[in-house]
Amino acid sequence: MPAASRYRNVVGITRWRLRIPRSASFGRVAGTFAVVAVSWSLAAGHAELQVVIDELDRRIAADQGNAELYLRRGEMHRLHRDWPAALADYERAAGLDPSLHEVDLFRGRMHLDADHPREALAALDRFLAARPGDVRALVHRAEAKVRLGDGSGGARDYTAAIEGLMREGRSPTPEMFIERSRALAAAGPEHRKAALRGLEQGMDLLGRPITLELEALELELALGRTEAALARVERLAETTAAPEPWILRKAEILERSGRTDEARVAYRRVLEGLEARPAHRRRAGPLAELEARARESLARLNPQEGPLHD
Repeated sequence: MPAASRYRNVVGITRWRLRIPRSASFGRVAGTFAVVAVSWSLAAGHAELQVVIDELDRRIAADQGNAELYLRRGEMHRLHRDWPAALADYERAAGLDPSLHEVDLFRGRMHLDADHPREALAALDRFLAARPGDVRALVHRAEAKVRLGDGSGGARDYTAAIEGLMREGRSPTPEMFIERSRALAAAGPEHRKAALRGLEQGMDLLGRPITLELEALELELALGRTEAALARVERLAETTAAPEPWILRKAEILERSGRTDEARVAYRRVLEGLEARPAHRRRAGPLAELEARARESLARLNPQEGPLHD
């Protein structure tokens, strides 16, 4: 397939993923190009990226004063993990058009990818000075701050990003609440309760996704809130079609807490639930592993009686 055709195919995939109208120029969507880059990474491998870079080389040769072409090629180099080439293109774009503030957004993202959080923070600070409240930049800056050991500052940026999306009528992702919670927890044990409250906010907003439930469970255990953790896993066991993994988790929490009689009961519940399932489904994969863990744990706690047997 000719390079230009392959380039158009990848562009088509990107536009479809973002629902960008065909009539929209890249200049008109420059402010959303960080999101476009994610779609590129999903739609295209290194070979396809090189095709796009080659096409941009051709276009830049014909239009050397076009700052956005350099910016776009810099993003392709970033996705290709060619940091010097990406930086060179960003510098060229900034030199041609000092008002193109997105250059600092992309510089920040590239420095994060290259594990240079201090440089990322400087670039993102400059971008946010020009574009206060930009959600993409706030999330990237939060990550940079956390990597630099500023968990509280990172959490504030995640909060600002979450609130910005909500003002726009958009839903934050569960990952944003998880990262904010981890940033707070990293700031010190005294922030764990606030981290847990933030997760509950996310669950109330997003319909209690399992990823947030799991994060909250670990925080409750870290806080020594055993009863709250047990209540959470019991509630999850009652609301899922496959309760055995949650009952096993409950049993393990009980055992670690020294409540061996209750742990035995919970391990037996796991085995009873599994034994009600067709045998061929229990003999391989996750269910087999689950059964083995429950039997070994019950045998350890009750060596005279041993676990339930088929």
